[in-house]
Amino acid sequence: MRQFTITPAAGKQLIARALALHPAVNSVLESGTMVIVAGTTNGYVAEEILKKTGQSQNFLRRRFFPVPGEIFCELDAVTLLTGASAELVAGGGVCGAEGSVRIAVSGNSVQEISAVKLIEEISTEPQFTLI
Repeated sequence: MRQFTITPAAGKQLIARALALHPAVNSVLESGTMVIVAGTTNGYVAEEILKKTGQSQNFLRRRFFPVPGEIFCELDAVTLLTGASAELVAGGGVCGAEGSVRIAVSGNSVQEISAVKLIEEISTEPQFTLI
């Protein structure tokens, strides 16, 4: 088992990467129209999907009005992207880690190594700003 701390911005990036690979999203992208409503995490999601479709040029992800919808969190994202299971260990933080989550990831060695690489990639995500 491995544990990771994920900042709010990194969590948004993690969720966005996973949703860009989600089977339901891919199905809609192949045969329909996708509407992404406003929300801070949804801005990251829109950016990842637009990158995937080659339409991300000049896109700004600064959408900040939360709306209700299907719940898909960091734990779901880790599972979808690595195959490992993830559980919440702690939340909160101080000294810039406010809003962060600490998760425990369990899986086989390939899944855990995949999780390590994934968390390393998203850990440098800059803090979300409105300006």
